[in-house]
Amino acid sequence: MIFVDKENHFLRFFYNIQAWHNRFFVYNFFISFTLLLIIWGAMIWAFFRINTETFLSLHYSIYFGVDWIGTEWGLFFFSIISIIIFLINYLLAGILYNKKRELSYFLIGSLPLLEAFMLVAIILVIYINWGSSTSSI
Repeated sequence: MIFVDKENHFLRFFYNIQAWHNRFFVYNFFISFTLLLIIWGAMIWAFFRINTETFLSLHYSIYFGVDWIGTEWGLFFFSIISIIIFLINYLLAGILYNKKRELSYFLIGSLPLLEAFMLVAIILVIYINWGSSTSSI
């Protein structure tokens, strides 16, 4: 099996105890996890608060206007992408911590920035749809 080390322990391959003793690793984990909770909270709040009788605009471009529309379940696409990025970055950082520590730091350090950009995108999508849903009431 590809994910099993010499002693046949699955968790040792992904869970690197040395990485969790590093403050940079731990602080960025909690910052990223907090941003992830805020992203999910915003999505759940928007799901119940935005009045959707028509399609929602999920992406807006300055050149093309609204170019991606969908239902209210399409809002959760951004949250799912955030979780996938979170999991992949921390799994790769844990695996690469002993071999390529600089790459591990880059993965961990870039994650809060990526999630902050995702949060801004989610807030803008909520703002665009909030204006269109409250004007019809």
